[in-house]
Amino acid sequence: LRAHGDALLDYAERRVRAAIQPLPRGTWTADEFLESARSDRDSRIRIRAEVSIGGSGFTIDFGGTDRQVDGNVNAPLAVTVSASYYVVRCLTDPDAPRNAGAYRPVRVLAEEGSLVRARSPAAVAAGNVETSQRIVDVIFRALAEPLADRVPAQSQGTMNNLTIGAAGRRPFSYYETIAGGEGALPFRDGMSGVHTHMTNTRNTPVEALELAYPLRIEEYRLIPASGGGGLHAGGDGV
Repeated sequence: LRAHGDALLDYAERRVRAAIQPLPRGTWTADEFLESARSDRDSRIRIRAEVSIGGSGFTIDFGGTDRQVDGNVNAPLAVTVSASYYVVRCLTDPDAPRNAGAYRPVRVLAEEGSLVRARSPAAVAAGNVETSQRIVDVIFRALAEPLADRVPAQSQGTMNNLTIGAAGRRPFSYYETIAGGEGALPFRDGMSGVHTHMTNTRNTPVEALELAYPLRIEEYRLIPASGGGGLHAGGDGV
């Protein structure tokens, strides 16, 4: 059984390395930003990624990213690594088996105590739902020039977390992630009203929401032209 497991890991690795082999070699850098919740500092928090393709692997170095902050947008290393693996998978062999072997060709570097490798007791709740999206964005942006035939435009860049609640005779708490628009690809328009990248949720049906909560939905629709124009338009948000 162990031999079969090892063979599957090796098979996934070979597939990903084969997909990396024809890609251009080089190093590319990009910056993206998060808004800061603090009023006594610059309103932007920098995420920097230097992405190198060499041999048969990727190296993604987050050196130059800002230090962890007092708010909850800090990301544990596991979130940063997961977002990095996701981008490589999108750009190489999405159908390769999803196992550790597929990620052997990917090396992720991040300084401890930075926004993308937060150190305890940093708050990290939004690191998974917000910062992870911007990590994906910055890696795609770094590779937009060398892999222009496959890198998408940026999507909504957030999970659009919404929390509604009330106390009183009928207390309740409701949590939803609002769908947005997918960034356009070089060969097609982006999809509308979808979750993208590091999200894994679907919308709550209006009927179920109204049955379970003291809420009424007056309108639920796409926002026309919110995805922008161009040869291939971005998807519209909700």
